[in-house]
Amino acid sequence: MLKSNIKAIALARGIKTARHFSEALKIAGVTMSIQNSARYLKAQPPAMTLKLIDAICKALSCSVGELFSDQDYTTANFENTSKKNDPLEKEPQYRSVAKFGPSSKFF
Repeated sequence: MLKSNIKAIALARGIKTARHFSEALKIAGVTMSIQNSARYLKAQPPAMTLKLIDAICKALSCSVGELFSDQDYTTANFENTSKKNDPLEKEPQYRSVAKFGPSSKFF
């Protein structure tokens, strides 16, 4: 699941209130009420359009990749894995379904 980093980035950029965030978004081209701006500063903001994501990136001077992080797929999840446990790395197991030889109808 994606995690929003909007609040952390905003704080790092000196945007500490929903009012300041709303003003920064207005400069970036999106008008949003202070109440709605506060919703986007929460841990899990509501759904966002591409236009809003672009405006947030402009307002916070960040990339889309910085704006979100993936909680489920971090490098910590892959540190203790080995190729033995990876089903894609195992040799396929084939069963013989027919015997081929001089007496088979294929030869």
